[in-house]
Amino acid sequence: MFYKVGKGANRVIRFDTPKKLWGMVREELFLIKKLCSIGVIFLLTGCGGAVTVNNVSIPNSQIDAIVKAQEQLMGKVSNDQEKALRLDVINNVVNQNLLIQEAQKRGIKVSDSEVEKNYSETLKSWNASGEMQKSLKAQGYTLENMKDMVKNQLLIQALSDSLVTVTDEELTNFFKSHSYEYTTYTALKAEGKTEAEAREKLSSVKEVSLGYSELPLQIQQEIQVNKLVLNQLQTFKLNDKAYEVLKITATGNQTLEEVKNQVEQAFRSQTESTKVQDLLTQLKSNANIKTD
Repeated sequence: MFYKVGKGANRVIRFDTPKKLWGMVREELFLIKKLCSIGVIFLLTGCGGAVTVNNVSIPNSQIDAIVKAQEQLMGKVSNDQEKALRLDVINNVVNQNLLIQEAQKRGIKVSDSEVEKNYSETLKSWNASGEMQKSLKAQGYTLENMKDMVKNQLLIQALSDSLVTVTDEELTNFFKSHSYEYTTYTALKAEGKTEAEAREKLSSVKEVSLGYSELPLQIQQEIQVNKLVLNQLQTFKLNDKAYEVLKITATGNQTLEEVKNQVEQAFRSQTESTKVQDLLTQLKSNANIKTD
């Protein structure tokens, strides 16, 4: 997928490995929840469109190609599912178009060198193979107009960056409220056919040092809401023939200075999502949007 590293001239977007590329492109074409991970930004040109956004037409052929790609991932879909999918695709293409137009209206620009850098990185990761060019063509894209898609992605990311200003006070408050994410833990885990057997095995298990993101999702959630009592054995019944015992201990806290870049990135990601949705609500209320 596309992802962002840094800001401004250092902003980089990439696709994952070529082997995974096409599944992700199809899967993420209409996602916009996290601006820094949009898979492809649509080329909003052409005529005879299914949707018109402020006099910019999105052709039916483009909508059809996206819907078809999604259906291939989902397998057999009902008529109702297809209608819902098409509405989702149209809605998110509209969202992306509105954001691109707003970035242009605000005078936000990306340099040719920045576009070229990201375009080259994309081609490098794809290796520009004939198979991939065929896949692009099947979805209505070419290597030539890929550069425009890269530019649009950078424009949207620059717009989302501009919506958020970060103060030291905000970072401090965010860090305090998410301190559990910047705590190191040790874990002891053992399994057995009975709870007693699992507990007995635990005595011979070596402790493993883990960061918060490496903990099981259920444990992360329990730590967030303070339901998990650290330093106490937790027992989980995996099935009728297996039990698991787990002991999590908090072993250290990182300081804000040590993880400031990570904290700022997390704060921006969370704040940008809200800011972008608020902006889209405003843009839609003033936009001229028509559908066939």
